[in-house]
Amino acid sequence: MQHNFFNVKVKIMKKFIGFLFLFLAFNVNFLFSQNVDNEILMAIGKRKITRGEFLRIFEKNYQMKANSTQDRQKALQEYLQLFINFKIKVVEAESMGLDTTTAFKNELENYRKQLAKPYLTDKNIIEDLAKEAYQRIQTEVKVSHILVNVGIDASPQDTILAYQKAMKIRQRLLNNEDFGKVAVETSDDPAAQRTKGDIGYIVVFKTPYEFESHCYSAKVNEISLPVRTFLGYHIVKVTEKRPSQGKIRVAHIMISSPQNSAPSEMEKAKQKIFDIAKQLKNGANFEALAEQHSDDKGTGNDGGKLNWFGTGEMVAEFENAAFALQKDGDISEPVQTAYGWHIIKRLEKKVNPPYEKVEAEMKSLAATGDRAEMGKYRIIEKIKKENQFKQLSNLSAFYNVLDSTVFHGTWDVKKAASLTQPLFSFGNKTYSQQDFANYIATRQAENRKIPVENYVARMYKYFVSEIALQYEEVILETKYPEFKSTLEEYHDGILLFDLMDKMIWSESIRDTAGMKQFFEKQKNNPSYLWKERIEASVFQFENNDALSAAQKLLKKREKKNLSNEDIVKEVNKEKPNSLKFLTSGTYEKATNDTLDVVFKKRESKEIDEKEQFVVQNDKKILIFITKFIPSERKTFYEVRGILTADYQNYLEEQWLKKLKEKHSVQVNQEVFSKIK
Repeated sequence: MQHNFFNVKVKIMKKFIGFLFLFLAFNVNFLFSQNVDNEILMAIGKRKITRGEFLRIFEKNYQMKANSTQDRQKALQEYLQLFINFKIKVVEAESMGLDTTTAFKNELENYRKQLAKPYLTDKNIIEDLAKEAYQRIQTEVKVSHILVNVGIDASPQDTILAYQKAMKIRQRLLNNEDFGKVAVETSDDPAAQRTKGDIGYIVVFKTPYEFESHCYSAKVNEISLPVRTFLGYHIVKVTEKRPSQGKIRVAHIMISSPQNSAPSEMEKAKQKIFDIAKQLKNGANFEALAEQHSDDKGTGNDGGKLNWFGTGEMVAEFENAAFALQKDGDISEPVQTAYGWHIIKRLEKKVNPPYEKVEAEMKSLAATGDRAEMGKYRIIEKIKKENQFKQLSNLSAFYNVLDSTVFHGTWDVKKAASLTQPLFSFGNKTYSQQDFANYIATRQAENRKIPVENYVARMYKYFVSEIALQYEEVILETKYPEFKSTLEEYHDGILLFDLMDKMIWSESIRDTAGMKQFFEKQKNNPSYLWKERIEASVFQFENNDALSAAQKLLKKREKKNLSNEDIVKEVNKEKPNSLKFLTSGTYEKATNDTLDVVFKKRESKEIDEKEQFVVQNDKKILIFITKFIPSERKTFYEVRGILTADYQNYLEEQWLKKLKEKHSVQVNQEVFSKIK
């Protein structure tokens, strides 16, 4: 929810604040040295504004302008006044205490957390993992494995026993026992009884990262040492590596025949699919047969079309048959899977795109799941190192004070009252065993029971990580100048938004009387005037008979109370579709190409205001004119939208004059001349 709110508010602020407040350029190119940047350019009330702050915001906007020196100097001069108007409003907001409200503080803190995220992630490792994943995408690896189940939170004793079991299984394989036979006898993977350990080809992001990494680095037919994942220990054998098959899109005709079907039903399905295959060979239309016969109702009505897929996304028999088709339009022989029989038609095939086209997707995937944890903990280790993290006592003292209540969320921290030793130091602060005990007490929850040593180790890891990230987040302003300046822009932008809403936008909507007075003073404003208008109906006729019939009925329309639809219906009695109604209403000059013909004919005196019909024979258009309306002033309600904006601008101008009397503005012209 925070993320959505963040995006919505940014869009609103960008809309109203405009280029006075543009967002987020993390890699700000500072144009001058720090000393020059700190020169005071202006003072508004008690607030001092540096040359660096002014230029930083100006440069973000100036990127869109011409690059000549003259244009830049002109832009600087124009921008100076806009910048002053912006900052004087911020100063006013601060004087009103808008920056002290709980709502403001909470909103700024939400923005700060969003801004901080990139600084609390190791960008390099995400980049490296994205490129690594892309390289792996180019290859597909066929793998067999034997699993020895052991949970990630298992006790050290259970973990050792599982490892020893895996090593014994490995030894059997090294002694040349058949992999499939050993898998059936020993693997904890439920599918092993059917697959004999063969899990087929794997691709990136489909298996745990540790498992994937081993498979891509292993040699073909090599028996691995135990590979640890959250499932347990795996003995892995890579049996083949091949170039990526890319992605394919196919259509299929499916005749359902589940494996548990009666033999007679299975034979009936087989006969039906081979009969369809025969029809296809005789030239029958694939899409028509799919719609008529396919039991996959989700695709049958669309000619049997499936979405794009790659290796490992379909059952092996279907996938192999699909990728075996050599060119678009090729149709397979009937293929049997666990779901029934299929005939497959290749529609399209594509190879993996260049890295540049999928870079964003690769980075997004690399920043999630178990890969993301690597980036998180690498930055934590970096923060710990930068701040001289040192563990001062071990964790064994907690093994005796924690009991099963911690897994029900009811453990009493008083049980750790005797633990008072320092636990670790970080930066210039030391954290005690009591700090850690309190952390456990506040984070405990209903959870499955695991060995207490594992629980303590996990909670300690979380505790240290939170301390490190909190510490780093607190010092971001002092450590990264660009973070500080961006957050200051958010600070001022939020204040400006809140102030403008309070003083101008909401006020203008409430002040109907003031708006009406303002409206009465705008008699000569061209935006508040209607141009010449016409009230008309437009028809399209098929022939002269329809034209003549329509004109006769239109002349009687008011007398007989006929609608446009009534006229069309009456004309079309003789010949259907000979007259069509297109549009009707009141139209301003230069707003409708068809009706502009009428205005031009009137200007050239080809018609007068009594004319009822204008016919465009080349386009077979009949225009029935009800009324010509001369240029006139719009009513208050007709102009309400643009009037509101104009009134807000007027109120802002008057308000700015008062602000400049209230808050003195002094510009150091010498510093500004240097900038120009």
